[in-house]
Amino acid sequence: MNHMKNASFSWILSTVLSKYIEEIATDQLNIAIFSGETSLENLTLRSDALTSMNLPFTIIRGTVGSIKISRSLCSMLVSPFTLEISDVYILASVNASVMYAENESCISKMIVTQKPSAFSSTISSTISTKVYNILANIKYIFKNIHIRIDHTFNEGFVSGGLFIPSIELFSIDNNNQQIDSKQNLEHVKKKFVIDNLSFYIDTEYDETHKINLENFQSEMQNLISDEGHSFIFQNKSVEGHCMSNIRTLELSQFDINLDDIFLNLSQSQYRSILLFSREFHKFNIRKYFSSLGRPSHFPRSQRSSTSWWQY
Repeated sequence: MNHMKNASFSWILSTVLSKYIEEIATDQLNIAIFSGETSLENLTLRSDALTSMNLPFTIIRGTVGSIKISRSLCSMLVSPFTLEISDVYILASVNASVMYAENESCISKMIVTQKPSAFSSTISSTISTKVYNILANIKYIFKNIHIRIDHTFNEGFVSGGLFIPSIELFSIDNNNQQIDSKQNLEHVKKKFVIDNLSFYIDTEYDETHKINLENFQSEMQNLISDEGHSFIFQNKSVEGHCMSNIRTLELSQFDINLDDIFLNLSQSQYRSILLFSREFHKFNIRKYFSSLGRPSHFPRSQRSSTSWWQY
């Protein structure tokens, strides 16, 4: 019975989180049906998890140590809960040539779908309303995050990264006071608190200093305490507010409170930032033209030349 429960729920979670994580095995899951805590452990991020968020990065290796939900499976459907995500390690590379789903929009817009019945629309609306209410009331806690970008440009090898010990994201009212339940399903206002954010760009290393993927998690953790990093800024805390449409996730307001930050930027670090900016520029051009079905590669044959003429 317990195995069937884990198998069913792991399939549901794998489906819901399929854009970001690899398939969840039953032994990674600990489910509390009526009481206690539900948790996931040792998750692997998909290589295109950041691409699906419209970011120009390909994940070389990414892991999540644990995801804990402070409610049982039943109680999370009726009351607010906390979602705690710990030990997030991401090693990625810049990829300005990532593809978008919008490239297929010219075709998808031509597909005529059957209009749902009034009954099915009512059921779908009721379920969606409940889901949106659950999402609006979640309190998110992130702990121990290390995101690192390794990239080999024509000009040389560059490593950059972020250390984030903790992030909290929770719902607030119009007086900026934390609340447990949010009833306005059109918009949700949340406050975020980021503690001791650090940003480094190491330009003195070469490709021999690449992370050993066989000991990925331990090396990513050890790099957090490595004193050899060239920090642009270190241990800075940030607070802010954001308001979004809970259905579309579009931001309608974003405010950030940031104390004075003194940047320690060398000439080589500045040059590295320009290299990254160049890749972002390529990415944004590609994003702009993605809805038009722009081919992903320059013409190298008669077939690829035809696709460019069609474009």
